[in-house]
Amino acid sequence: MGTATGVIDSGPPSGGALLRGWAAMDGKRADCVLVVDATGVVVGGGITGVGRPDATSAAGGESRAGWLAAAAPGVTEPAVLVTAGPKLYRVHVAG
Repeated sequence: MGTATGVIDSGPPSGGALLRGWAAMDGKRADCVLVVDATGVVVGGGITGVGRPDATSAAGGESRAGWLAAAAPGVTEPAVLVTAGPKLYRVHVAG
């Protein structure tokens, strides 16, 4: 699993909360965003292609690198993964 250029900028992920961020791999936006629990089970997901003009430069020129996701309520310490083709990348909290 690789690390994408990008961040979770809605704060530490938690179950039942809206998660927001951006990610790019080689200047391209993510194909899919997933939320997994500590064992790797998918517990949520969301949409990619959200406009993020504030992240365009950091995302290698990709203006729609944003994503929105949610995890099931009650999930503790979820992780956000994005896909680009067949590869998974972990996105970390900003800061």
